[in-house]
Amino acid sequence: MAIKHKSWRLQEIAAENRRRDSLDQKSRAELNKIKAGNELEKQREWRRKQQFKTDRENAKKRAVDINQANMTTERDLKIKEAQYYKEKKVANMSVSKQESLRTAPTPPVRGQKLRPQPQPKLRARKQSIEERQALGRKHVNDLGVYSKH
Repeated sequence: MAIKHKSWRLQEIAAENRRRDSLDQKSRAELNKIKAGNELEKQREWRRKQQFKTDRENAKKRAVDINQANMTTERDLKIKEAQYYKEKKVANMSVSKQESLRTAPTPPVRGQKLRPQPQPKLRARKQSIEERQALGRKHVNDLGVYSKH
């Protein structure tokens, strides 16, 4: 084996170090890529979950809206059906019964107040003392008793 010069040996060591450094850099770069990929995947998963939550909430709201719409249409249908059968029943009655039904008070329409509200009471103007005394004298005079004033 040939004897190598000291500087040759140093050059080999430096080359080996450079090779190791480049390998370390490559492995670090790969690790960074993997970490970045994992972060991206986490973000995508989080977005997917958020979208799923909002989709579920929207579906619930839509279901409630559809249910309410169905209930109102069913209610309206029942009202129309009842009206139809009521009119059919009236049509089968004799004319005199129909006339008596027409004169009878009609039931309140849905949404109206059931009983009539009383009118507000009109309050009399406050009277002065003289007016009250004069009215008292007039009342006494109307009764046929005369005051001693």
